[in-house]
Amino acid sequence: APLNGRAVVRLNPDGPCDRRDKVLRFDDGRSLEPMAILMHAVCHACVHTWGDRFSPPYPSGYPQASSDFPGEARDFVELVYASRTKAMFLQGCAGDIRPNLPGYPYRCGDEADIRWIARNLGCAVVRAADYSVIREQLARRPKIYPIRCATKTVTLPGAKPGETVQCPLQAMMIGPYLLLTIPGEPMVEYGFRLEEGVGDRAVPIVVGYANGN
Repeated sequence: APLNGRAVVRLNPDGPCDRRDKVLRFDDGRSLEPMAILMHAVCHACVHTWGDRFSPPYPSGYPQASSDFPGEARDFVELVYASRTKAMFLQGCAGDIRPNLPGYPYRCGDEADIRWIARNLGCAVVRAADYSVIREQLARRPKIYPIRCATKTVTLPGAKPGETVQCPLQAMMIGPYLLLTIPGEPMVEYGFRLEEGVGDRAVPIVVGYANGN
C-alpha cells in the first residue's frame, strides 16, 4: 500500500483482494468420486515462515520445511474423498495477498493456524466440487472438454538499465477454462487486469509464480 509516496508492505483493508476459490474437477464418468481436483486460490503461502523482529519465532525460525496451508488443504481434500482423489493447488497472483491471521498483522503461524486456514479452503473446494455433480449441474456438463495449449517467450526489461529478461508464458484451454501463467511475483491487480482483457471469451484462471523466474 502507498505510504508517504513510498510502496510499503502493510495491511490495506481498502485494497484489492480476490476472495474466490476456483475449482476444476476431473471425472472418469463412472464414479461420483473425482479422479482429480485442481484448486486455485489467490493467497501467498507464508504462514509457517521464519518470522520477523515483531513476531515469534524470530530469530531462530522454524527448523523444518513446510508445505504450508496449500499442502494441508490438499491433504484435507484427498482425505474427504478417501484418498481416491489427487488434489493440486495453483497459486494465483498473490504477491500482495497473504492469510488474514488474527492478532498482529504480520505474525507467523503454527500448525493450528495452518490447519484453520487450510480447512477453510478445503471445505470451500469440496462444496464446489460436490455441487458440480448434483443432477441439475451434471446435466449441464459436457462429457469431454477439448484441450489446447500455447506458449510464447517475450522480452521484458531487467533490473538494470539496458538489461533484458526472457519471460516464457504458457496458456492452456480446458473447454471454456483458460489457464494463464505469469512468472515472477505478480500482485493481485495483474490477475484482475488479465481477466478484464479476456472478457467473456473464456473463464480465466491466472497462475502466478510460474516458470521459476
